[in-house]
Amino acid sequence: FIGSALKVLAGVLPSIVSWVKQ
Repeated sequence: FIGSALKVLAGVLPSIVSWVKQ
């Protein structure tokens, strides 16, 4: 469970970072 959650987080993180830096 933790591993899949980290995978999802790692996949979403770049989008969040780019949205914050917008």
